[in-house]
Amino acid sequence: MNYKLSFVLLLCFSFTVAWSQNLSVTLIDSGIYQRGCTSGQQPCTSADLPAHSVTLGAFAIGTHEVTQAEYLAVIGNNPSLNISCSDCPVERVSWYAAIVFCNTLSQQQGLPPVYYSDPELSEPFFSTAGTVYWDTESDGYRLPTEAEWEYAARGGSMDSDFRYAGSDTWTEVAVAGAATQPSATKAPNGLGLYDMSGNVAEWVWDVYGDYPNFPLCDPRGVAAGTGRIVRGGHFQQSAGVSLSSRALAEPGDQSSTIGFRVARTTGRMVTVPGGTFTMGCTDEQEPDCQNDEYPPHTVSVDDFLLSRYEVTQSEWAALIPEYTPLYNRGAGPDYPTYRVSWYDAATFCNRLSLSEGRTPAYYFDAAFTEVFDSLVGDQLAYVDIYWDTEADGYRFPTEAEWEYAARGGAAGQITVYAGSNDLDAVAWHSGNSNVNSQPVGNLAPNELGLYDMTGNIYEWCWDWYDSDYYEVSPVDNPLGPADLTLRTIRGGSWNTTADGSRVANRLNFLPGARRTTFAFRVARSK
Repeated sequence: MNYKLSFVLLLCFSFTVAWSQNLSVTLIDSGIYQRGCTSGQQPCTSADLPAHSVTLGAFAIGTHEVTQAEYLAVIGNNPSLNISCSDCPVERVSWYAAIVFCNTLSQQQGLPPVYYSDPELSEPFFSTAGTVYWDTESDGYRLPTEAEWEYAARGGSMDSDFRYAGSDTWTEVAVAGAATQPSATKAPNGLGLYDMSGNVAEWVWDVYGDYPNFPLCDPRGVAAGTGRIVRGGHFQQSAGVSLSSRALAEPGDQSSTIGFRVARTTGRMVTVPGGTFTMGCTDEQEPDCQNDEYPPHTVSVDDFLLSRYEVTQSEWAALIPEYTPLYNRGAGPDYPTYRVSWYDAATFCNRLSLSEGRTPAYYFDAAFTEVFDSLVGDQLAYVDIYWDTEADGYRFPTEAEWEYAARGGAAGQITVYAGSNDLDAVAWHSGNSNVNSQPVGNLAPNELGLYDMTGNIYEWCWDWYDSDYYEVSPVDNPLGPADLTLRTIRGGSWNTTADGSRVANRLNFLPGARRTTFAFRVARSK
């Protein structure tokens, strides 16, 4: 059975996420815009022509240019001319050095590198010259494309057609003078991005080439050439440089007027680097722990992928048109779907896998020959289901994976809730939800960039539930006990109190149950 995936553009938003100390990115949703010489940019040069339509997928971009302190912390040296200003943007960085910074930062944070020395993508790039290959599936740090850079500089859909990034007045948004100045001292644009006009010009990924006269989707520049594109103007340009202006530099050039900012590829899935953690009733979860959270025990999980948001109502409708849940606790395309049983969610996972050409995870038989596809809503129903753990398709997270991700992974801070000790900051719960679910992603994420892991809607996990399982759980990648009666569900919901919203709290229900507080997010094995 084949299903066509027809997702709509869901959210027009941006969030600032601290991916590492003092290095933050803003998440920008999909959009369409006119790149090049639009009316607000005139008069233009031939390099900015013709203006043309560009469609972009979601991405993330640095809120500020990489500073000297950030560069020093990652690379161990500071090549800048204006070296006495640690909060100023790093400069005298070649395009190759910016590529190495991105790869190094990715590795330091346990993310897959983006750039490689070979087309097989087997050898990460850490050199001062040569051909660079981009793994476009990686969600590690990278340079923005020229199209992403201009869309972000224009403020996405938030700003008018300003001549500069956030203003028609150069001095409001741009550093100009004898030297660079600390980042984020001038006004930001509509997306909260600083210094996209002025301070230092910025490397982007693309090889320099002429613009086409037709629409583009996620363009990455021309295929051939040696020069790379630099965008944004710099401190020596007191007259101002329009945000559509383009410049050319050789990738080995090191100039006191050129720096960079980072970007990341975003989308449905977030890479969760594997690691070891203590699962269950850790000290910060006291004194509210329940008996089934004991004993706290060591668990290791492998790398996996987890969806950034809970599955939304529009995503559900695209794949499960024959069952429309009654959305009387928050309705809209970007609200989480709910009133779905564990079996319903397993069906969604398989259909999503098939729509992307992946191997489904769930089957009616232990030989993995008959793909599971059954909407089961009677809470007393029971259906045998078998998981092909070698499949690359979508699936539930295990309970251990869920708690590990909610805690922020191996590098997560020790907090009561997913990403914070302040419940209101990260969760829709009984005290702030107005007795309804809320659109996904409207509160702060945790350290991994995962939203609503605490609150909004409970999330089904793979595991059968056993209150005593922690006493016998294996250390490595536990999958839960053998066939029982109840499935585990985690995370709290819009009507959950603070004690039930903790990352260690466990709940269980019959897998056929449909409730207004029950939903899910999808996972995938790496």
